[in-house]
Order: sequence, then structure tokens, then C-alpha cells
Amino acid sequence: MTPARRPRARAREHTSSRPPLVIAHRGDSSRCPENTLAAFASAAAAGADGIELDVRLSSDGVVVVCHDATLARFGGGVRALGSRSCHELTHADVGSWFAPRYAHERIPTLAAVLKRFPRLVFIELKPPGGRGARVQARRLVAAVVQVVARARAAARVRLLCFSPGVLTELRRLAPGLPRVRNLERAPVAPAAWLARQPGLQALCVDQRILSAELAAAVRARGLALYAYSCNTSAQLAAARPHRLTALLTDRPAWLVARLGRGRRTGAGQ
Repeated sequence: MTPARRPRARAREHTSSRPPLVIAHRGDSSRCPENTLAAFASAAAAGADGIELDVRLSSDGVVVVCHDATLARFGGGVRALGSRSCHELTHADVGSWFAPRYAHERIPTLAAVLKRFPRLVFIELKPPGGRGARVQARRLVAAVVQVVARARAAARVRLLCFSPGVLTELRRLAPGLPRVRNLERAPVAPAAWLARQPGLQALCVDQRILSAELAAAVRARGLALYAYSCNTSAQLAAARPHRLTALLTDRPAWLVARLGRGRRTGAGQ
């Protein structure tokens, strides 16, 4: 596979002196079933700058949008998602659990989402665990890179993962795509820790671990800083001093309004 070229221009992100971008976490997941076309459409209508979604690989190698490793939470059984074909997954009902009116919602493919929503898209890679995990993770990385290339979406995606190994593979295969390390535990010495994380464009952290020291270390390395998930006034107040580049939220309409922006067309459109 030919590595993706470094894009000439990327979707513009706000600098730390501006209000943070509003990124709809799994779409407008407070109003719609998460990671569905309905949730992404609702986020766009709310004026979010972009959407965040989770991706996994079907048994036949198609990148699909789903957070969980099984469909149990949606009433679809405990069989591993990675053992199901794309046809089976894209015909599974993932909306009824949220509300009866969403019974028509199905698992979308990443390709379909990138085609339908020309906004900034945060793609969190969910590599499988267990036996053969490393090989499967590489397959997922290669498939995501291919989908992004075919959609010509390199300028408007951010690739996120908690796994440093996945990010290393992304750097090897597609050095031009922006890589973001997800983080849920604060490093003891942020500056030293960041020095051991080569090739990142941003850090996306659980906002409960935000600190002045961490934010300063991120800025000192010239990285963007994102946080998840901002859903209350108290969380927004706590996040403001850290001059974040983006805030992930389950309530995009609420956050857009609280930041005083009203309806917007969204970055990357």
C-alpha cells in the first residue's frame, strides 16, 4: 500500500487563544444513538465543528463505526464484532435501545461517514485484544489509512488511539496523517513523558486529569490539546483555564451555545 502523502493543507484548528473547537463525541450522543448517521447529522445541525467516532474492523476487513467490541449493549448479543461480516453489522439495529423511533439506525461504515459529513472527523481506532491482537491492529490501521486516502479526507481527519503501538504503526504507514494520543491517566512528569512520544500532533485527555503543568508541557512542544467529555457547566468552567484546542462533548448544541457562537457551518467544510 502506498503511504498517504502529507496533505498540503489541513482543516484549520483554533489556536489556544481562541475558543475551543466543539467536537461531538460519538455524534450528538445525548440526543441520538451514538455513532449513527442520525447522531452525526444532529451534531452537524447543532453547529459542531466536527464529530468524533470509533472504528473497528469487520471479519471481512471493512472499517465500521462502533465503540464496543460486541453488540450486547444494543441488544445484539455477545459475539465479537470482529467475527461478524460487514453485511451483518451494517444490518444490525443499533438505535432501538435508545428510543423506538431510531429502530432504523444501523452501524455505518467509515467510508459512508466521510462521504456524507465533510467536516472535521476525529477517528478513534479501537484495536482488538486477545490472541492475534497485534496482527489485527495492523490490519485495522492499514484499512483506516486506505479509507481516508480513498475519501481524500487526510486534511480533515485526526487519528486517535490509547495504544502507542497503533500510533507507531500509523506513523510508519501514513506519516502525513495527524496522530493523537488518548490519555486517561496523568503522567508523573508531563514534559519528560511527552519527550518519549514522538510524532504526535495532539494529546486528547480525560479532562479530569487536566492540569496547568500538563497543558504547559503540551504547548511547549507545539502540540494541540483536546479534552473529553465536557457536558456540564462545571466541566466547562474547569476546562477554560487550560486554553484547549478542542472539547469533545455529548451535548454539542449546549456547548456551542455556552461558547456564545450560535449555529456555525463547522470547520473543514
